[in-house]
Amino acid sequence: MKNATLRIDNRKDILLVLLLSPGRSQMKNEPISGRTRLIKLVYLFYEELAYHLPTFKKIAEHNRHEFIAYHFGPFSKDIYDDIQFLENADLIEEDSGDDLSIAEVSEWRLFYDDVLIDRIESQEAAEDYSEPIFKLTEKGGTFTEELYNLLQQRERKALQEFKGKYNSLPLNTLLRYIYTTYPDLAIKSKIKNFI
Repeated sequence: MKNATLRIDNRKDILLVLLLSPGRSQMKNEPISGRTRLIKLVYLFYEELAYHLPTFKKIAEHNRHEFIAYHFGPFSKDIYDDIQFLENADLIEEDSGDDLSIAEVSEWRLFYDDVLIDRIESQEAAEDYSEPIFKLTEKGGTFTEELYNLLQQRERKALQEFKGKYNSLPLNTLLRYIYTTYPDLAIKSKIKNFI
């Protein structure tokens, strides 16, 4: 039975259902590794999926995350703010994972230290940072399951196909796809000639 008062009506809900949705593993709450990947997945969600899904169309039109062209393509401070909000609400968590790529170090430093990529000289600079793995907490999973059940079957299927396609790509392949498909947000990229 669908909860009549529960609605998917803001951009934070997009992060939650994207995290809950199965991907290639076909298991719910398939983690998303790294801030850069999460930001790029949300960007692609708006560009390729949201306007085709009735539940998300209004959010995409009126309350979407704002993106700017930055050092590694589309960047959104809104996503960082929403991640922090959802972590404080104990709905998502970050687990430590592997060492970050230069792209992830840059975005991490941009948000947390206000240090630009110019200070990163090599991949070794990434060794001081670990790549966060985003997933829902138990509380977040219970809450988001209710949201997820509000989606039409075709919307759940589209989310799963989307996440399966993009969450499993190597980060460089994902960035290359975004740079070639959406070049306007790659104009400030510091690595577009190297991937």
